[in-house]
Amino acid sequence: MPSRPYPCPASEGWQERVVTKTAWAGVGGATLGAWLSVLRNGSTTTYILGTGGSFLMAMACFTALQESVRFLRCEDSPVNSWLAGTGAGYALTAAHQGRTKGVLGGCLWGVAAATCHVLSDRWDPGTRFKRTLASLDLLDIPQDQLSHQLEGSKLSEEADGGWLSGWQQWMPIQKMTDEEYKRYRDRKERELQQ
Repeated sequence: MPSRPYPCPASEGWQERVVTKTAWAGVGGATLGAWLSVLRNGSTTTYILGTGGSFLMAMACFTALQESVRFLRCEDSPVNSWLAGTGAGYALTAAHQGRTKGVLGGCLWGVAAATCHVLSDRWDPGTRFKRTLASLDLLDIPQDQLSHQLEGSKLSEEADGGWLSGWQQWMPIQKMTDEEYKRYRDRKERELQQ
């Protein structure tokens, strides 16, 4: 049976994202649990399992909702994280502290999730470095990948004169034309001969 195209390109790879986020949350929770057990002189196993399990369940709930919203809206945006954070926050807070506190928990989780999404998009060092190199014309990105990155990034802003436009003269790596390189090479050869 031939495979059909995925109905929503933004949701492609959702299984990997769910597993990765949930696993990292579990590892982070277990690490925090180990530190808490040392600080409080408690049972290491209890703290590791309790904290790791709590982080794992919270992230599994959040990520499942986030990927569902991403599939329904067919785009990746902070709104997905806000809705997922609100839903997961309400459900988990209401389960632990009652319905009256669930609304507050949902609001706080939603704001925290949307804020983390925005910060992750804005200050992701790897993506930011690639965008910087591409805006300086030092990195050749395939056209299909470039158009995909332009959808959710501010590459066009930065290339047109964003905050990086003044930094180009201070960058240690600059792109030269063939003519500029030839003049540079000739000048260096003359300096070496003298």
